[in-house]
This record gives sequence, structure tokens and C-alpha cells, in this order.
Amino acid sequence: MDVEEAPTSNIHGRAPRTKPTGPEVPRILQALLPPNANPKFIHPGVVFQGKSQVGADSMIGEGTTVGDKVSIKKSIIGQNCRIAEKAKISNSVIMDDVTVAEK
Repeated sequence: MDVEEAPTSNIHGRAPRTKPTGPEVPRILQALLPPNANPKFIHPGVVFQGKSQVGADSMIGEGTTVGDKVSIKKSIIGQNCRIAEKAKISNSVIMDDVTVAEK
């Protein structure tokens, strides 16, 4: 029986894009934490400016400010970020020094 190999590149010489098979952020977060650690990590230096929700599978870095009525789920937020009020962030990785706000 002959087995046909899958192509390793497309006509442009690049590897074909594939869709992730599942949520990537929780897997990344688990890789960053020691075994048996609680995946929810909010640095003590995070400032909350009202009521917000942070999922158990999220991480928020030092110096970040989170506005009122913000929802963060399955995400990693870097250091010194500013998240404006009523923002909804899910399944995201936000690098350091980023502002999330409406224009």
C-alpha cells in the first residue's frame, strides 16, 4: 500500500496555515506555570478601578490597570497595560505596555 505524504509547503514555498485545534491560551498559560499551580494569577500590583471579572484561566501582569466592568477570560495580559472600562477580552495574549480602549 502506497502512502502519500502531506505537502510541507504550498505553491509560494511557505508551510500551509492550519487552524488551532483547541484554545491556545490555556495551553500557553499551563506551560508557563509550575505543575499543580492555580492557573489564575493576578499580580499584586494590578489596579482595579471598579468591578471586573477575571477568569480562573487568566494571568495579569504587574502594573496593569483594569477599568470598571471589564471581562477577562482565557487570556494573558502583560505588564503595564491599560484596559479601558467595559472591555471584553477572551482567548488573547496582550503584550507589555498595551492600551485597550475605544477610539
